[in-house]
Amino acid sequence: MHEVPQYKLFILPFHGDKWVNTAKTACLTVAPGRMDMDRVLFQAMVDGSDEGMAVISEDLKVVYVNAALCSTLGLKTTDILDHHLDEISPLEFLANRVAEKMAAKTSIPSRSALRVPGDALGKDADCRVVLDSVRTPRGIFVILRFDEEHATVFSRREADLPYDVILDTAIDGVAVDDVKGRFTYVNRALAEMIGRTREELLGRRWVEFTKVQDDDFLFEKMALRRVGETERYELEWVRPDGSIVPTLVSASPYYDEHGNFVGSVAVITDISELKEAEETVKFYLSLLTHDISNQLQVILTSTGLLDSELPASYVDEARRDITEALERCNRLITKIKRAAKMRDLPIGNIDLTSVLKEKIKVVERVYEAKVHVENFERPIMVRANALLGELLWNLLENAARHNPKEDKHIWVKGFRKDEYFGISIEDNGPGIGDAKKAILFDKSRRSGGVGLTLVTHMARECGGWIEVHDRVEGNPSQGAKFVLYLPLAE
Repeated sequence: MHEVPQYKLFILPFHGDKWVNTAKTACLTVAPGRMDMDRVLFQAMVDGSDEGMAVISEDLKVVYVNAALCSTLGLKTTDILDHHLDEISPLEFLANRVAEKMAAKTSIPSRSALRVPGDALGKDADCRVVLDSVRTPRGIFVILRFDEEHATVFSRREADLPYDVILDTAIDGVAVDDVKGRFTYVNRALAEMIGRTREELLGRRWVEFTKVQDDDFLFEKMALRRVGETERYELEWVRPDGSIVPTLVSASPYYDEHGNFVGSVAVITDISELKEAEETVKFYLSLLTHDISNQLQVILTSTGLLDSELPASYVDEARRDITEALERCNRLITKIKRAAKMRDLPIGNIDLTSVLKEKIKVVERVYEAKVHVENFERPIMVRANALLGELLWNLLENAARHNPKEDKHIWVKGFRKDEYFGISIEDNGPGIGDAKKAILFDKSRRSGGVGLTLVTHMARECGGWIEVHDRVEGNPSQGAKFVLYLPLAE
């Protein structure tokens, strides 16, 4: 009989922003097999996480807790393990939520505010039910997201935890590769994150699914893992539709019983929202330093002309320039204020037809444009927030304001596309050249101005998107055509 081989995974504690090699390095020895591998992956995921994690049983007792949660709550492991949620003051709010999730047998995350004693900032909690193969609730896997960094030394009660289910209900992606960088394990979160199936990923090199797609990059990372280096780095993945998913990868090496390097384990976190926030901050900073600054310069220059002995016509023109510059500054500031509210507005069912017709009346009155409407004879319910009117107004105003013709025409058509409703807004203005179309929504270039950038944000917040085309295909000079897609209400 052959001896069953054993594998060891060495995990380094994370402190602050560094991985440190100390005597407290965790070592887990397991035999091969699905459950054993799940244990390895689960411990790697928890030890490499900056988020507080806990498992709560059916009777609402904590049967598992990691050090990050203990540290943040300022409690010892013994103050949490085997205690009912009602007995742990910072976690009392979870009791009812956990009971609801147990009864519902759902794995859809819910969120609640957590306030840590002495901390005025609210914290978020993600709750997911842990179910066995026959969908019997066995407990709740809770992830508490915190802003602070914490040491992630592994701490748990020796209990039969559902590692395989927990890995598949984890919010972050988890993956294992071999010495050649080929996936040997991928959890559901990672597969969904990058728009692939597990079957597509297993056995293939992970670098093939990234924006880098560079063998040298892969060899560099594997060389670091081979010598025991654990690191965090940003990596962009490419979905089948070409969209990019920015992630933060926390990668650790693992070895066999003889200390031989056999691959690496990685926890992969989607940081799309963080990147979007960074881009938004840069965009608004650009507005302040460029657009508004330019208008202030116009005001200063024109003010100087008012004090000079120039003909009355020059003075009148200077006054108009000052007024227009102030109005542009006011529009910019107003749009930025509205954009700042977007993330706080709930998404609900809204009648697109009534909102659209209201904005059409305004654009006809303000810009004296003739608007032709098709397929909006009845209410059309879409998923959107309270800024839907602002979104539509920006598109309609864009079609009218940039049209130098006295006889302005705008065509608004509605149509269904799968589970979305499309709103086409066409004009008889000067149109948009192909070169400009390609960069129109590029925030860094600001080619489409503030309005179109904010419209893109608004559409994305509602789960939709915007496209730009020629009104007459192949002939940009005949006018532009913007198409907004919004999810239909169920």
